[in-house]
Amino acid sequence: MPLILKGNTISDNGAGGIFLGDGIKANISGGSITNNAGNGLHIEGTGDGVVVTDVLIAHNEKNGVFVTVPASELLKAGFSPDTPIEVIDEAIATVRNMKDEPIEQVAEALKGSNIEKYLTKTAEIATIAAFFMPYV
Repeated sequence: MPLILKGNTISDNGAGGIFLGDGIKANISGGSITNNAGNGLHIEGTGDGVVVTDVLIAHNEKNGVFVTVPASELLKAGFSPDTPIEVIDEAIATVRNMKDEPIEQVAEALKGSNIEKYLTKTAEIATIAAFFMPYV
């Protein structure tokens, strides 16, 4: 059964507005998510099962809606636990900008980033490129 939020006002928090962990299903409708110190709506995972309708999301310090890869999935894909978020963000941005290109070209572009020094010995760049595709 999904979490249901209707007509709520989520505002002026010292951190983010709403955080939905990986696999959480939610229906958020009406209301607003505004003026929070972090992300307005932070979704960990692909966002499958999250439905947002008629919600004003504005004036949050970070992103209005932010979808991120769960840490457990990053470790499974071959990232070391000490990988800085900036490196993950750079990899996601690279994949997002090249999502219509062949995976070989995306993998080659990732090789030019800082990502390789944060991968375990068993991780393959092409696998990492394909891993990020559902998140962009």
